[in-house]
Amino acid sequence: MGRRGRGDQSQLVPGLAQTEDYAREVIRATMRPGSDVERKVQVRLARQDILRNPEPPSIRMVIAEAALRQQIGGAALMAEQVRHLIELAKLQCLTLQVLPFGSGAHPALTLASFSILRVEHRGLVTVYLQESSSHSFLTNAENVDHYSSIHRELRTAATEPGDRTVQLLERIAADHRSEA
Repeated sequence: MGRRGRGDQSQLVPGLAQTEDYAREVIRATMRPGSDVERKVQVRLARQDILRNPEPPSIRMVIAEAALRQQIGGAALMAEQVRHLIELAKLQCLTLQVLPFGSGAHPALTLASFSILRVEHRGLVTVYLQESSSHSFLTNAENVDHYSSIHRELRTAATEPGDRTVQLLERIAADHRSEA
């Protein structure tokens, strides 16, 4: 497995981990009028096929608790989205962590969503920044080191992968179900 990705989200569940309904709500809310929402939803879902490849990339994902508590599409939709994350946390290729509210201030508070992409057998490393109206790739070593450092700090502040993360996700899903 020469491909690895790391991603951090402060406001949203990352696209690779979104359910169809959650993706539709996010795309509908953030796209310009006249955009083909359904086409964009299908493209997002097609990207998720990478998780089911015979040799999927290794992915580390840190999601802020705020993203999991934000009512996107209502409580029932959010309960479904969080249950989906619980299932994804069982995948061998995915290390999922949640940055809980209690972790306090962190170095990614003012940053856009970012991913660190590595293709080790090619020696390629880039930081992918996703903002509301633009996307960019940063390839110089200083930027990669900076975002890698932030990612390490977030992982340290986040829940331990595995049972602790799943326990927090189960509590969040139960909270959404009780609100539905």
